[in-house]
Amino acid sequence: MSSKKTGVVLFQLGGPDSLESIEPFLYNLFCDPDIIDFPFARLARKPLAKLISTSRAKHVAHHYAEIGGRSPILANTRRQAEALERELRQNLDAKVTIAMRYWHPMTTAAIAEMTEFAPEELVLLPLYPQYSKTTTGSSVNEWNRCFERNGSNCNDLTHVFARLRPVEVRGVPWKHDDRTRRIRLELLCFEFFAETDVENAVKISQDVNLIHFRIGDL
Repeated sequence: MSSKKTGVVLFQLGGPDSLESIEPFLYNLFCDPDIIDFPFARLARKPLAKLISTSRAKHVAHHYAEIGGRSPILANTRRQAEALERELRQNLDAKVTIAMRYWHPMTTAAIAEMTEFAPEELVLLPLYPQYSKTTTGSSVNEWNRCFERNGSNCNDLTHVFARLRPVEVRGVPWKHDDRTRRIRLELLCFEFFAETDVENAVKISQDVNLIHFRIGDL
């Protein structure tokens, strides 16, 4: 096993963990500046998020009630994190944690865990099916904002951004001589999920569809 400590943070959307948390989850979602983005949106974002979340929660609550009153996304992502950590620990001193974007455990909790673990290398691994500024981009922006608010010393680490897409993460040095190691680690993660996560991908897609938003619903 390599003595180099490696942290992996799984980025995911998140979902309500009870019927009561549907409305605050949706409020967080529609307060996201990467989702509600138009001229002078800063002034209207919170009132609009309150209006949407109050209205939309009533529409989707019965759908969540039919699947046990909560989203399956956290339980499934925890299973992914635990399985990936077991796999990585065969070769690395690794820790895998979760950063949900709109409900707990959120980005600040992931930063606190990684600060305590003190890895020498950190992989930010989005589980979204493709890149979008409203998914991966939003999670990266929140990661950057949390560094600024918390003053975490994780910024001193060598960060790695997965998905092989150059996204600006503060404190992330893109060094050509380190690229091979990064790609190897990223491909290990993706190969693992490709082999183990077809069923979970279907469940998570169903969960996301429960909160599908249409202007006509307002």
